Amino acid sequence: MFNREDKPTYFQRSWHKILITAAILAALLYLVFVWGNNALEKRLPIKFQEQVEKYSAEYSLDKYLVYAIINTESGFDPEAESHAGAIGLMQLMPDTASWLNEKYSLGYDEINLKDPDQNVRMGCCYLAYLSNRFSSPELVFAAYNGGPNNVAKWLNNPEYSSDGKTLKRIPYEETSNYVKKVSVRYDFYKKLYS
Repeated sequence: MFNREDKPTYFQRSWHKILITAAILAALLYLVFVWGNNALEKRLPIKFQEQVEKYSAEYSLDKYLVYAIINTESGFDPEAESHAGAIGLMQLMPDTASWLNEKYSLGYDEINLKDPDQNVRMGCCYLAYLSNRFSSPELVFAAYNGGPNNVAKWLNNPEYSSDGKTLKRIPYEETSNYVKKVSVRYDFYKKLYS
């Protein structure tokens, strides 16, 4: 008669297979987490650190928000120019830069938006202005892309806002996509680097 106690269990018969499987899984998990973070760091780099840290501190902004905006706007290319005429790292319109220079007495006799120092300073100044005007990061991102006057109109329109403080829908698809992109990048910057 067959005695059940004499038969080796699955774990006794297959310990080497289980050990190899566990080692492979551990190696895969390591590669996913390490390679995944390295891939993210390549897509979400820290560049122009001196300017971003200096001006984000001066204007009381989260530096990771500034990195997310620059990454989304220009991919860290100081020579970037949009079809609409926005220039530099933070893709500022020349009219907006002139307005900021006058309103906040920034002291630029000549504005060079391709200069990383000027561009990041003005971009941070503009983000601070938008942050003081609007109550949430979503609204600030929408205003940065779609314009603060448009956001104010949307907040006053029941089709887009039920409370006048938040947007249930952004009517410009480009701005809606922009808000999503910046929000995701901002979250990843905070998780990766803080």
